[in-house]
Amino acid sequence: MDHVQAETLYQIIQRMDAQSGLRDNILKYLAAAGVKLDQLRIEPEQILEDAGLDADKALEAIIRSYQRQGKAPHWISTRLQSTVQRVKFTDAFRAALRTQPSQYQYAAITDELRLGLWKRSTVALRLEMGLKDNANLRDNQSALALTYEMLAEQISMRELELKRDIEYEQSRQIVRTNSASVGKHAEETGRRLGIDIATDKPLLKATN
Repeated sequence: MDHVQAETLYQIIQRMDAQSGLRDNILKYLAAAGVKLDQLRIEPEQILEDAGLDADKALEAIIRSYQRQGKAPHWISTRLQSTVQRVKFTDAFRAALRTQPSQYQYAAITDELRLGLWKRSTVALRLEMGLKDNANLRDNQSALALTYEMLAEQISMRELELKRDIEYEQSRQIVRTNSASVGKHAEETGRRLGIDIATDKPLLKATN
């Protein structure tokens, strides 16, 4: 990938295999170099190269970390795809806005997507899933939930790519509307499967 948000870069580093020394080497390099976040977002592969590391090895370390957590190959593949799609979505979001979005707005637009898709915020989903406040939700979702979030991001991204010089409120409406549309399909699928796809928990049976 050629561009990531600070959040994504942080997640990549956190998923690296600490035992391999890759993560510590990168963190030491960044601390010594005093690199700005904007440079990290634009040239993550260059940062790895300057630290004497290889992007493919970093990716392998992330995969090994997920494997040690007992994640299935299909889930790992989907999770990595979701990271790429997240980058594309936030790129389209940023490019469509009249002014550079704040870090708060990056987080808020993700909440808009989940409110439209799952009718719940990120905080509410963490609470339902029994996760810590700082837990990465995507690392704890099922492959099916990740797929629906990717679809909502992809459709929203395509519409945002058609826009330029819009206000945040307009982008919020675009994301909410597209996500709600995908959410209807997710809800129907969940009823057929008997699960709440967002949390992968069984649906409560209706009582007479």
